[in-house]
Amino acid sequence: MVNGVFVEETMTNWHEYLRSTPISTTKIVMSRYISMFCLIPFGYIIVNIMNISVYLLYEEHTLLVYMIVPFIGYVFSYFNLILSIPSYYKFGVGGSNAMSIVFLAFIMLLVYLIREIDIKYVNIIMRINPTIHALVFLTIVLGVFILSIVVSIKSFNFK
Repeated sequence: MVNGVFVEETMTNWHEYLRSTPISTTKIVMSRYISMFCLIPFGYIIVNIMNISVYLLYEEHTLLVYMIVPFIGYVFSYFNLILSIPSYYKFGVGGSNAMSIVFLAFIMLLVYLIREIDIKYVNIIMRINPTIHALVFLTIVLGVFILSIVVSIKSFNFK
């Protein structure tokens, strides 16, 4: 969905039009983030409706499984978006596509590492207070998000 918007913008030279308006670069870039962040929940809602329907039809797993899997996809969609927007502004549609592929490869590596990790390391990690896990995770996400915005604004200025 995100890359489709990038392709359409490139084909219509939307950036050239935006540069000719008195709108600041920061507002242009922030509007991109806001619009994309608003599109992702629609996909999440549709997937959840389909998953609930599958659950009601087949009941192979608990409803929690059918709700957690789309939520994980929802979170990964935002991470992909945070990485794709600056890549698009810096390298165009190809850069955004390449970043999405790299992100998916990273996710596959992460899944592999999680499956191969020794149980004693999991026990050590699980002993840490969940609040600390959440704070570390949110700090990393916020840092990457701010860096993404800064890189997008700088890249849009020099494109």
